[in-house]
Amino acid sequence: MKFGEALTLLNAGHPVTRHGWNGKGMFLIRAGGYIVEADQVKPNGPINAEFLERRGLTHLEILPHIDMWTVNSEGRQAYLPGWLASQSDMLAEDWMEYKEPVEEEGNKPRRITLSSERVQALKLSGFWDDPVKRDQMIRKYADFDRESKKHEEESVPTKKPKKLHWTQTAKGKKIMANRKPRGSKK
Repeated sequence: MKFGEALTLLNAGHPVTRHGWNGKGMFLIRAGGYIVEADQVKPNGPINAEFLERRGLTHLEILPHIDMWTVNSEGRQAYLPGWLASQSDMLAEDWMEYKEPVEEEGNKPRRITLSSERVQALKLSGFWDDPVKRDQMIRKYADFDRESKKHEEESVPTKKPKKLHWTQTAKGKKIMANRKPRGSKK
């Protein structure tokens, strides 16, 4: 999607990200647009209750703005207030709504691996070049695989117990134990 569409999502309260960003897990949010009472302002910060009082204010107004959750190449995560779009960001068409990774057993993000046939199908359908459509189709493939696996596990016939040779039964073992070895004299 284009930057303008991403702004519309941000204004509606949805986090957005770019497919082309290097740090996986980076996203933007619309923040601000609220008031903090003077006695609730951080006391040791540059804008504190005394600062507001000197100006005759009883509250601090936080104007709407865009903030970023960042992730660098070493995996360091941080909150960056006051993000500004570059020209590349504004002209990009790889914007999408950010979705938190789905966590499964062991709190590991789910990894989806596509077969070369599925990648080829996405390319032929034109979905590969559109990050939003590509992600939607990958999720659909994953859902389909998960449901297929569930049905496969449910429909696996129960194996009949292997029939034992008579010598392996309790009675057979007793008989065999009481027999004399072959070639022995009576």
